[in-house]
Amino acid sequence: MAPLEINGWKIYLHPLIAQQEQQLRHRSLKLEENLTQKEYKRHETVKLFTSLTRSILEFVPANPEDKQYELYENLHPYKRLKGKGLPDRYRIFFRLFSDKKTIVFLWLGYPRKDGSKDDCYVVFARMIAKKEFPSDVESLIAICEKVE
Repeated sequence: MAPLEINGWKIYLHPLIAQQEQQLRHRSLKLEENLTQKEYKRHETVKLFTSLTRSILEFVPANPEDKQYELYENLHPYKRLKGKGLPDRYRIFFRLFSDKKTIVFLWLGYPRKDGSKDDCYVVFARMIAKKEFPSDVESLIAICEKVE
């Protein structure tokens, strides 16, 4: 998939987050068919889909170098977004390559479970350790360009 360009930043979706986005889009469309407009707007799936979309298209590209996105220790090369309309305890993980003006969205972390092996930060660290996300921008973009 060709990148979007927003505020001078090239935006890519890793296959993991692209699949999550597609699933949320599909579920939201089904809900729209079966719910009243009021029920639809209040549904958790719709809220999650809307906030994911706005995060990718608006919030992060507005200022991807903002300190609020920083992670620490072994996750330092990566960034995460929380809040901004995301349901409580969800996180969007991404990689920023400032020199290439490139943002690669990687994964929507599920609700956090502090101290648990299922905590989204622990799961994300395992994904990194398994090298699911190449560290160099060219390899990462090559994976993203395969997304349909």
